[in-house]
Amino acid sequence: MLLINFTPKTLNTNNKMRKILLFSIVLMLGLAACSESDVSVTGVRLDNNTLELTVGETGNLNATVLPENATNRNVVWNSSNTTVATVNAQGVVNAVSAGNAVITVRTVDGGRETTATVTVNAAIIRVASVAITRTPSPLSLTVGEVEPSLSVLILPLHADNRNITWSSGNTDVITVNPNTGEITAVGVGTTTIIVTTECGGHTDSFPVEVAKPANMTDAGVVINGIRWATRNVDAPGTFAPYPHSAGRLYQWGTLDSQTHHWPSTGAFVTGWNNSDNRIAWTTANDPCPEGWRVPTRAELEQLHSVIGNWTTRNGVNGRYFGTAPNQIFLPAADFRDHTGMLFLFAGTGGNYWSSTQSAVAFAWRLNFGGGGGSITDISRSHGNSIRCVAE
Repeated sequence: MLLINFTPKTLNTNNKMRKILLFSIVLMLGLAACSESDVSVTGVRLDNNTLELTVGETGNLNATVLPENATNRNVVWNSSNTTVATVNAQGVVNAVSAGNAVITVRTVDGGRETTATVTVNAAIIRVASVAITRTPSPLSLTVGEVEPSLSVLILPLHADNRNITWSSGNTDVITVNPNTGEITAVGVGTTTIIVTTECGGHTDSFPVEVAKPANMTDAGVVINGIRWATRNVDAPGTFAPYPHSAGRLYQWGTLDSQTHHWPSTGAFVTGWNNSDNRIAWTTANDPCPEGWRVPTRAELEQLHSVIGNWTTRNGVNGRYFGTAPNQIFLPAADFRDHTGMLFLFAGTGGNYWSSTQSAVAFAWRLNFGGGGGSITDISRSHGNSIRCVAE
């Protein structure tokens, strides 16, 4: 029979082995517990689910992996149509050609995914320049003459948006239809016609000279079938130099006139004839230039029916009548009362004679201000402006 003698030394060795074994077990359990603490991905989202680009452009898609404390936050990007749009590992989308593509982002952990639809538009060809191509320079017109739109060259020739607008450098010399570019010469002087592109705001200009017609002092503008002068009467038989010029103030039925300006001393005119008993305007005493006459009440009523905006031209207040380009400007040139006193309202109201009498001492006039206008009668001794009509 074999006897084993357990000495204290043997017992100590066994105890050490047990402790090592126990430590190994605890360590393995701890590692297992650490692995079980990883946070799994539950989803992914994009900051935009649609993206619109033009060929050649790039756009960014930003992905957020959920939950935000997920352990493995890696994602993979993919395009459904790389001929339309490509995407790199950072979610940068490159527009290749016109069309549609779906960009998918997928999480490495769990295979969670979401998508964004990308629309790629064809490249826009923008305007680089515009030039008025008319020759020779300048464009020479006479007052009242109408010129069709000037030709322009827009580059590149295949630019997508070729819309343009036209404008005048001085509306006292020419007016311009903003859409068609048609030019109407309204006053003597020099200015420019300007073209502006809608795409890019590129501009070009062309010089215009407007002279006085050889056979007429004012070509006029036709409004409701009546040809109106574009300027007030100045000295008898002449027009004022510009549409905004006030001209002179006339007593009814006479060639007696005064400028609209205040006298150097006082507001009265020495020797003003305050008599209301006046003969009608005839060819002999009509202050309008040859070929023109003072309008009737009916003609003033026609003009009043198309009263336009209160505005300012070259620093002068007044009103437009008619619709551009068949439009005239009447300055608010004040008036003198039966005593010859200037009412100090220059710039606030306009008063324009008709040739039609009303009561014994009165005649009809067009009166207007900032608030509107009307046809009223007033003492024939007043001094009012005159805007002529063609005979």
